[in-house]
This record gives sequence, C-alpha cells and structure tokens, in this order.
Amino acid sequence: MWAALCLALLLQTAAALTRNQNQLCEIYFDAREDGFKSLFLVGLSQNLRNSTLAELAPLIDEARALGATCCSDAPTADCNRDLADTFQRVVCSSETLVERNHLKSCCEKSGEERTTCFLGAKAQAPPDLKQNLLMAAGDCSAFDVNNKVFVGNFIFNFCKRNVLASPVAVLEIAKDYGAVMQTCCADANKQNCFDSKRAAFEAGVNNLLAKQRALCIVYKTYGDRVLKAKKMVQCSQKLPQVPAETIMSVVRQNVLTAAPCCRGNMIECMRMKKQLIEEVCARQELVSMTTNLAACCKADALSREGCIATMKADAKPEGLSESYDLQANIQDVCSAFSKDQEMAMGNLIYELSRRHPESSESIILAHAHDAEEAFLKCCDKEDKAECTKTAMTGHDLEKDITDTVTEYRALAETLKAGGNAKFGKLFFVRYTRIMPQADFDVLQRIANSVSSTLKQCLNDPAHPILECQNRVTDALDGFCNDLEPEKINAQIAGCCKQLYSQRGACIKALATDANFKAAEPVVRQLQLGANLCVEDAKAAAGAEAAAGAGAAAGAAAATGAAAGADPNELRLLYDTLRGNIAATDEQLSNVSKVFQAAKSKCCAEADQAACFQAEAPKFEGLAVAAVAA
Repeated sequence: MWAALCLALLLQTAAALTRNQNQLCEIYFDAREDGFKSLFLVGLSQNLRNSTLAELAPLIDEARALGATCCSDAPTADCNRDLADTFQRVVCSSETLVERNHLKSCCEKSGEERTTCFLGAKAQAPPDLKQNLLMAAGDCSAFDVNNKVFVGNFIFNFCKRNVLASPVAVLEIAKDYGAVMQTCCADANKQNCFDSKRAAFEAGVNNLLAKQRALCIVYKTYGDRVLKAKKMVQCSQKLPQVPAETIMSVVRQNVLTAAPCCRGNMIECMRMKKQLIEEVCARQELVSMTTNLAACCKADALSREGCIATMKADAKPEGLSESYDLQANIQDVCSAFSKDQEMAMGNLIYELSRRHPESSESIILAHAHDAEEAFLKCCDKEDKAECTKTAMTGHDLEKDITDTVTEYRALAETLKAGGNAKFGKLFFVRYTRIMPQADFDVLQRIANSVSSTLKQCLNDPAHPILECQNRVTDALDGFCNDLEPEKINAQIAGCCKQLYSQRGACIKALATDANFKAAEPVVRQLQLGANLCVEDAKAAAGAEAAAGAGAAAGAAAATGAAAGADPNELRLLYDTLRGNIAATDEQLSNVSKVFQAAKSKCCAEADQAACFQAEAPKFEGLAVAAVAA
C-alpha cells in the first residue's frame, strides 16, 4: 500500500514538473482530453472557416496526440515551443486547407509576423449567416447516436459565425447546449421541451457575446482609463469586503487582457486570463474574505472564468455606511487626489460601488466624473468641504439610483401591460423621431436591439433591475460603433461623442428632430397585398412554437422587427413619420389600427389581393391627414 502511494506521489510530481516545463501539457492537463480537443476545434473553426468538420478532424487528432506526448514522461522538443507557434503549425500542416482559407502567405511567415497575419485574416472574415443553430426534436436521433460528435458540430458551426468569441466562453455555451439537448431528448414531448428552453438559451448566448463585444468597444473607443473604471465598479460591487488596493491590483491585471482578447489573439487572451485567475485563487487571504469568489475558485480550470464573470455580489461588510459622505472625507480625498489622481478616483469608485451593488455602472461613473470635476475646482481651496458641497449640488447618487430604478420599473409595467409588440413599437417610433434620416433597416435593428435587451432583463429576478441599464448602454455603444452617426444627424453624432458615462443619458434626452424635412416626397414603401398574410402566418407559427416558453423565455424569444412588432406596420409608421415628423401618438395609433383592421379583414377573405386593393384608399387618406396636420 505504501509503495503504491509513493508511486502515485512520484507520478503526480513528475506530471507537475512536466506541466511546468511546457504550456501545451498544462492546457492538456487542465482541460482533459475532450476539453483540449474542443479548444483546438474552436481555434481551427475560427481560422479555417472554409473547411468541413471532417477536414478538421485529422488536425484535432494531431493536436491531441501532441498534447498527450507533452504530458508524458518523455516530452519532445516541440512541447517547449510557444503555444501560438504550436497552434499555427497545426493549422499550416494542411496545404489544402491553407490554400482554401487564403492563409498561405501567413504560413510562410514566422513568430510575431505570422501571429499578426493570422489575426488580420480572422478579423476580415465575413459573417457566415447560413448556419442554423436552432434546437429541434428532429436532432435527437443524431444526438443520441453520438452526443460528443453532435455538440462538436455545434461548436464548429457556432465558431464559424463568431470568429472572435472567447474559446472558454464557447465551451461554456456548448456545455449549456448539450445540457438542453440531453434534457429535451429524454422528454416525452421533445419539441415542447425545446420550445420552452430555446429562448432562454439564445438570450444567454446573446448576452454573453454582447458583454464581450461591449468591453472591446469601450477599450477601443475610450482606452484603459475608462475600462479600468468600468471594471472597478463591477469588482467593487461583487466583492465589497475586499480592500480597495487589492481590487485595483486585480483590475489593472484584468485590463491588460483586453489588448490580446479584443484583437482576437485568443491564445494569449486565454493564457493571461488563466494566469490572472490562478493568481487570484491562490491568494487565500483574498479568497477567504469572499463567498462567491471562493466557490468559483473551487471549480475546474475551464469553468472558473465563466463562474467569476457571472457570480453574484457578496454581502456588504457589517458596519459599512449606507452612503459615502464625500464632504466628511474631503481632506483625505483631496490629499490622495493631489498625489495620484487616478488612484484617488479609483478609491472613490470603490467606495461608491461597494455601497451600491444595485446601481448601474453608468450612474456611478457619471457621479464619479462630477466629483472629479469638483476636486479639480475645490481641492486647492481652504474651504474644500463647502466648495465641494456647492459644486456637487444637484448631483445626488442615491436620488439618481432611485429615480432610474423607478424609470425601469415603469418600463417593466409598460411591457407587462402592452406586450411584446407594443413595447417594440414604442422604441421604434422613439428612435425614428430622433433620427428620421436613418434607413428603415437601421432603425429596425436599433429598436430591436434595445427592446429585446430590455425584455430579457426587466423581469429577471436573478439581477438588480439596473442591470438592464448596463445592457442598454452596451447596445447603444454597439450602435455608435457600428454606424457612422455623423451621417445620420448632428444630435445623435453629438451623443455618440460624449463621455462613456454620459452617452446613454444623452441619447435618452434627445427630442424629436423637428428640423427634419425629407429630401423628396416620401413614397410609401409598404406594398399592401396577400404577402402580408403569408408573413403573418409565419410569425404566428413562431409565436405558437414559443408558447410554452414561460414569461421570461417568451420575452427573450421575441427577436423579430423591434422584437415582436409587425415589420410591415413599422414600415408604415416609418413612412408616416418621414412624411410628417410631428405626427402625434394619436395619429400613429390610428395608422396602426387601420393597418391591423385591414390585415385582419383581408387575410380572412378568399380573394385577399382584391380586399387589400379595396382597403388601400384608407391608408392614403391617413397619410394625407398626417402630412397635412
């Protein structure tokens, strides 16, 4: 027995020494064989998009064999290579796939030049919209035959569409996908099970990808300082008992990962994040202060990152005051501010955030910005406290939080009372009024993004309601990043140039663009005819499929034009507002009522086309009335 125990210890020690000597063994050991193969599948799918899964299989086997060799007691010299170099050598080993994926010039390079070439090729890859990732009862036979192959096919298709998605995030998504398949394929009513779970799954995926993208937009648009401030809010809210200096240290290291992660360098991104998490979890004096972080540190290596990213806030320390009295602490604050402005602001954000886990990031950052302006004005004066009090008049953090909570609760009531269609239409009309110059498709996409985001989180008891404001901010950041706001109008361009903490509030405060006049007479683009009935039937089928989803999932399922609103009705409202930007809510309501009445009537008729033709004059009359108003 003792001999067996000693042998086991010797083998573990030898394996540990081997892992310390090469990166590939470390990943192979942490991820285990299946996880290791899946990580390589993610990387290969993202870089070799013009390939089949069968064509990637030999490369994955090659990587697996190398990983096993590197963890053996006789690792080869290749095991000591840089991990990026090892991955690129695997990619470049197939001349056929290299040619087909236009990577020949990259494979002829070496070192950093080859890495840069690979990243450039991946960034230029157009989105692949042909893949269908929906779950259905018809997929169960394939899943039951070999669930690993089935989930591998999901990873392959998903990564071809999301070439910048984090490998660890992809594996978390795949794990959830496999769990849904496992549950529903064992259910007596498979399709109902899928219909009830699909919306929540898709909402989770979209939220995870949106957060990753939003972080990169903040990093690229505003730089390290704003990203540090944003991360400082998040960490301080979740770990209110951990000292400020420790939080700042972790945040600084975390922000360093943004450069490789947002560039698409997933190998370096994974390495840096893994190292950071290991360092944090190894600090027992830190982990022992926490509840949720301590639980995440007990998870396996591949699950830790996702666990930490989604963990709930710990309870506040006993004795922590409800609010931070800036005036009472102004001497210390100004002393710290004069020595190191960034450190002092980090400490202020920490003190505000740990007291207000219910707040959104933008409210705290806006308050911190106002305070910074006050410090610049007052810290050199004798009566610092009075000066700061005067400068901060009208800037009440607790009141701002309370008012915003009230606003979002009102939105939740609006959604509950009016349903998905009315809620989506509300945002479409709002955005059309403030930027009528934008194309219909652009407005439809913005309204859909914001209304869908709100529907997913407004009634989600798992998060504070102001998490919705965080998600709306991310959606608006995406809009400002993707489009050219200056080509829409001056007021939206001005908001998109605002400070990060003020951009959302600026867009929210925008009024109707009263100066808008269409360059030429607006031609109604909606064609009334039987096609409306066909589209309506398809929408009804989709709604029926989601009927078993429940309230939260049902809200998340609305992914059509303005998330639930009839796209044809939206087109009619768009044309009406473009004809008269001052059209009232009552006039728009009349347009909607006439449209819905005509569609309801004509879709029930045998000769639908003739019915719509007879109803057309009613629409023309409404258009004339709206323009003349």
